[in-house]
Amino acid sequence: EYAWFDYNNDGIQQLNEFEIAQFPDQKKFIRIYTPTNEFVKASYNSFNYSFLFSPRNAIDMKTANRWQRFAARLSLQSSMQLNRKQLFDGVTQFNPFSKHLNDTTLISLTSTWVNSFAYRSTSTVWGFDISNTRNRGKILLTYGLEGREQSDWKLRTRWNITRKLSVETIERTGRNSLETASSQFENRNYAIVFSSAEPRLTFTHNSNFSASGGYRYTTRSNREGEREQYRSHAVDTRVKYNMLQNAVVEAKFTYNTISYPYATNSTVSYVMLDGLQPGRNLLWSLDLTKRLGRNLEMSVQYEGRKPGDTRIIHIGRAGLRAIL
Repeated sequence: EYAWFDYNNDGIQQLNEFEIAQFPDQKKFIRIYTPTNEFVKASYNSFNYSFLFSPRNAIDMKTANRWQRFAARLSLQSSMQLNRKQLFDGVTQFNPFSKHLNDTTLISLTSTWVNSFAYRSTSTVWGFDISNTRNRGKILLTYGLEGREQSDWKLRTRWNITRKLSVETIERTGRNSLETASSQFENRNYAIVFSSAEPRLTFTHNSNFSASGGYRYTTRSNREGEREQYRSHAVDTRVKYNMLQNAVVEAKFTYNTISYPYATNSTVSYVMLDGLQPGRNLLWSLDLTKRLGRNLEMSVQYEGRKPGDTRIIHIGRAGLRAIL
């Protein structure tokens, strides 16, 4: 899942030169955690919950008044997963939200918190939803603690103008950060604040054909290091066609212009650019899925991209799946 970039041009693979790959052809390395013969006593703490609030299930719409009808259009979902492992200090910690945690005793910490609120989610005319996702992870490696944190707010609105034509808008804002304790890996630290706005128009004809086009404006700003600034304008189109009810063809094309007047041979640049390059970027794909008999499904996928002034890259994949 990792890609290697020789940032210092010495031809030697070093730990601070590996990044999580953005594209399949870049995934040429894996990370292996090597155990040692040094055993330590550790304590574990895990907490999970899932909550769904949907008044519609308890309201009889035939006899409901105005306020009950309004409440029936609301829905709320929330879920959390938290896992923590630390050196055992003689005290059993049952509170998963306890802030009594020192980096000197931490082994690993992962948490995922997802919340969403929707209004008129089942309406065929219009509706909107708001969601927030927070991911946090911290792990003790040979070169010290490495922590990642991401927070993402998303507002999505939709409006079905007619049965065939619909409009959708997506606004996002959030923060993405990476922090390492070792001075050797300071080049990897970043704290990126991002926001984007994307309107989209979709045309649907029966259940056989759909086409959509959209525009996305994105800004990103790094609050550490060189204080890099990123801006992009992207236009994309998508077409999907169902053939004879046993085959699906889907095509996508994206044209993305990126403004980023900084050096690109760094971790923060690879993350902010999503693996692309400043200037004009072209991405396209073509997928074919076909049912072969009752229990076999074949898929053929082709992807291409041209990042900036670099050469065109072609990727082809094929697969066969048995449905039991």
